[in-house]
Amino acid sequence: MLVGRYQWGVDDVYKFQISNFASRFWRSPGIVGSSGALAYFALFTYILMDRTKEFSKKKYLALFLLVSSFTRSAFLAFIIYFIVNFLGNERNLKRTLKMGKYLIPLGFILFIILNQFDILSVKSIWIRFDVWLNRIDIEYNPLFGGAIGEMGAAVRDGTIKAEAVLDSYWLLMLFSTGIIGIFLWLLFFFEKSKHSLKLGAMIIGVIFAGFFITLTQAIPFIVLLPMMYLKVENDFKDT
Repeated sequence: MLVGRYQWGVDDVYKFQISNFASRFWRSPGIVGSSGALAYFALFTYILMDRTKEFSKKKYLALFLLVSSFTRSAFLAFIIYFIVNFLGNERNLKRTLKMGKYLIPLGFILFIILNQFDILSVKSIWIRFDVWLNRIDIEYNPLFGGAIGEMGAAVRDGTIKAEAVLDSYWLLMLFSTGIIGIFLWLLFFFEKSKHSLKLGAMIIGVIFAGFFITLTQAIPFIVLLPMMYLKVENDFKDT
C-alpha cells in the first residue's frame, strides 16, 4: 500500500505520487504511480473479476486497493456500478422498495458519519467550478471542438491556454471534439454495452466520474477500459 522513500510529494527515483485526503488519510499510489491511477486500476479489476466466473469470488480483493486510494470519483463510479447492477435485478429492486423506510434513516446516519471525516466535503468541487468558470480562456467550437492540444497536462511548450489539469473529462472532450464528439463517444459505448447490464452500469459510473476528473490522465483507464469489451467464450456471466 505504501511505497517510496518519501511520505509526501513525488519520489525522485520511482516517481510515485504520495498525497493525503482531507488531511486524515494517506492516498496509496500502489505501484502504478498515483492514487488516481490505482483507483481506476482497482475499479476495472473489480469489474473484470465480477464478469468472469473464475475470479468472481475474488473480486472483493480489488476493493481493498480502491478504498486505499481515497479517490472519490472512482468511489462514485463504483457505487453507481453496484447500485445499477443490484437494482437491475427485479427481485432486488422489489426488496429494496420494501426496505425503503429503513434505508432512508440508515443513509442519513451514514451521511453524518462520513461528513465527520470530511469525506463528503465539496470544497474541491467549488475549486473546480472556480477554475472552469473564471480561469479558462480558450477558443473552441461548441459543435466540433477544435482546441486539441491547447489544454491539459500534456501541453508543455508554454502555449497552454487552460489549467494544466481541467479535472473534468467532459470539458476536455468539449474543447477537443465538441458536442458531436461527446455524442459519438456516448453512442459508441452504449452501443457496445446495451446487451450487458454490467457494462452499461460501468459506463454510467464512468460518465458521472468524468465530471470531476480527467479520466484519460490515468494510464490504467486507457489500457483497461477497452479490455472490458473483450468477449471470452463461456466465461462472462452476462453477454
